[in-house]
Amino acid sequence: MNNTMRLFLFLIILAGAVIVLQQRLSSVSKNVPAKDEFNYSKYKTVQIGNRLWMAENMNEPTEESFCYENDPQNCEKYGRLYTFKAAQNVCPSGWHLANLNDEKELMQVLGENDKQRIVEKLATNEWLSILFAGSKSSGKHLREGASPFHDLGSNAKIWLDSYYGGCCSIYMEIGTSGYTASGGIDTQSALSVRCVKDFKEVASPKSKPHLNKEFVKPSSVKRGSFSDTRDGYVYKTITIGKQTWFAENLQYSMPESECASQDDDQCRKYGRVYDWNDAMTACPNGWRLPSASEANDLTRAVGNSASKVKSVHGWEANGGTDDYGFTLLPIDGRGTYVWTSTQVQKGASANYFAVSFGHDRIIHSAASLKQKHSVRCIMK
Repeated sequence: MNNTMRLFLFLIILAGAVIVLQQRLSSVSKNVPAKDEFNYSKYKTVQIGNRLWMAENMNEPTEESFCYENDPQNCEKYGRLYTFKAAQNVCPSGWHLANLNDEKELMQVLGENDKQRIVEKLATNEWLSILFAGSKSSGKHLREGASPFHDLGSNAKIWLDSYYGGCCSIYMEIGTSGYTASGGIDTQSALSVRCVKDFKEVASPKSKPHLNKEFVKPSSVKRGSFSDTRDGYVYKTITIGKQTWFAENLQYSMPESECASQDDDQCRKYGRVYDWNDAMTACPNGWRLPSASEANDLTRAVGNSASKVKSVHGWEANGGTDDYGFTLLPIDGRGTYVWTSTQVQKGASANYFAVSFGHDRIIHSAASLKQKHSVRCIMK
């Protein structure tokens, strides 16, 4: 057989293989129903604040969606896992993939800052009935033989409709370690999907939205002043609910304190920063460093909105509205951290609360006692 004949036979075989492959792909696509064939009415919903959420994970078969470990029984129990592209197209008309604004209001209405309490609440029927559905990685960095599926029963990741750089998107993570709204996961990963009814269609006379009973209206805030007899500085004060706070960062000089901006001329604007031991004794008579519990009370009182306690000016981005007159200034243009009196690890670390240009909520975390942060005194 000459070379021409061999080439002719090869082309015939190749053409046959292409036809078979096309037929198989066609049969696969026929098994994926069109979006308008989905029965969205089967999903339970829950009204939270001004928004109507689906109270179940989406479970509609689309391209780039998966059952955990490719087991249909997992789809029935936990819903499907979708790539970001698939997630953006699976919600019905009049609904949308949950986004950052939806997540922000959810957290404000929830009125919690304890990560474990957030998870406990979100798992209840009154909230989102969250299940730990696991997720599927994109597989780009898996070691050979490892499964891309992980965390079933211990963790749930839910897409939020917001890109985080060209490769990645933001998601809600709910698990045994607590709650976070994070960024940076590859859009080819597969996560759960929750849809939210388009905002203008949510309001209903029959709806009974959840209310944060600890929320304090900005109009009820009382403003005052306090003169520190130690150095004569007069501080603005603010009463929010049952708490009275300094409305400025503490200025009083302690042995290890320094100007927050590392500039003596800016000390009056930003106050001083203190290590934790100095912070514990820096407030004047009648005032003290707030506990972590009191910082949480403040956060709930303002609806867990960082914007409402941020200063209007001075931020690199995302300045505040300062509705309560709390006026937290960005020491470096990006954020500020405020000590609490509550130690996490005795002699090693303590809680703080903070606002940052990159977060819509008030942050609660911990730091080494040696770090230097601002002080806001609370009345005893």
